[in-house]
Amino acid sequence: MNTNHQSSYWLAIAADLPESPETLVLLDAGSGTDPSLWNPVIDSLASSSVLIMVGQYGPGTDLHEATSVIVSGTNEARRNHPGLVHRILVGSQRGSHALQLAISEQTSIATHLVLIDPEPIAHVPGCADHWSITLLQERIPVPTTIILHGSTAPDSADAARRAAQESEIRSFPNRREILAGRSRTCILSERPDVVIEAIKSLPGMQSHNVQRSGT
Repeated sequence: MNTNHQSSYWLAIAADLPESPETLVLLDAGSGTDPSLWNPVIDSLASSSVLIMVGQYGPGTDLHEATSVIVSGTNEARRNHPGLVHRILVGSQRGSHALQLAISEQTSIATHLVLIDPEPIAHVPGCADHWSITLLQERIPVPTTIILHGSTAPDSADAARRAAQESEIRSFPNRREILAGRSRTCILSERPDVVIEAIKSLPGMQSHNVQRSGT
């Protein structure tokens, strides 16, 4: 991940998560990630999800609510979050190992796959040099939600949905593949509150919202 994005993430959240007890989440939380953005995202997903943390992240990333965490690409989790990591998968720093794992046997534990900032896709054999979401989905046997960097930041979830539907996602390679795939509704925002609002509004998530303790 380009750490130039450390304080400002543009996210496109593709909706329609099914009602499911387990969602496999692939998160590229780079060493430059601003924890204030990702902590609420982690908290909102942790109660009903299996999280895959891909890449490096610092001690500011708060995993206290995550009960089942898979970490790939860094030993830092062992030092920063002892006892919180359910399983550690040490793969390439860009996440290709974890993504290949998600494509193969690990998808058997989930009914939905969420790719957050799927830059590692470019490093997976068969997907090199382009972000072929369609090709990737052909290799994943479960519905897939795509969360991407974006180019606009609407002020609300509704405005974000309209922006995505009106084709304002202009900066992504293979944009038509993304929008034509199983990820049907995209939400763009760099604001954590909008991201959280969108996540909590997804089908099946209403009963799994997590409140962060101590904040």
